[in-house]
Amino acid sequence: MRHVLLRFRLVALFFSAVTLLPRIALGEYVALVEDASEKSKYKAFDFLTDGLEIDLGSDQFIKLGYFGSCLSEQIVGGKIIIGRFRSTVFGSQVTRETVSCDGGRLILEPDQLAQSGVDVFRGADGIMEYVIYHAYPILISKSVITEFDFVDENSGEHAKLFGEGRVIDFSAISRKLKFGNSYLLSRGEFLCRIKVADPVNVDVADLSSLSRLIRLP
Repeated sequence: MRHVLLRFRLVALFFSAVTLLPRIALGEYVALVEDASEKSKYKAFDFLTDGLEIDLGSDQFIKLGYFGSCLSEQIVGGKIIIGRFRSTVFGSQVTRETVSCDGGRLILEPDQLAQSGVDVFRGADGIMEYVIYHAYPILISKSVITEFDFVDENSGEHAKLFGEGRVIDFSAISRKLKFGNSYLLSRGEFLCRIKVADPVNVDVADLSSLSRLIRLP
């Protein structure tokens, strides 16, 4: 009887732990390409899905950022399988580093977040919030970002910014944000708040794309 009860408790503990992990469905975007060899078919800011297999040959490299684990991987050669929180490698040289990022908030699509009702993703006023750890955020979308509105909540400064692709790097448009400030970003019906973490609490030398990534619809 004791063995049965112990087994029941272990099973219950296992499922409790599983429910605490970010929810990722098979085939959902779990990682981002941060950099890759010139001859690779994968380019910077490509989204990657759980279960995808990549052959790096003998000398190609790829740098990946995992949304759910804030894990940055530099992989050279061999074959890899994209996992939920890290890559499985075969014959590869891999260097891993955990970076500052907004974790689970980067897993779900923004429209899924808007429908999820998960309070942890929202501020007191109900607006979805992201935290970045760099003065230059990167906006990334499945579609071309033509324009969006940007408001500094601390100073009240308003700007309309324009883009030509699905990725906008604020460093490329010389738009530097202030550490400790919060900003409202709107694009059509989509609205979110970006909070720039105070550098006292983070390593500002951390240049991983994950640390400054904002996903838009």
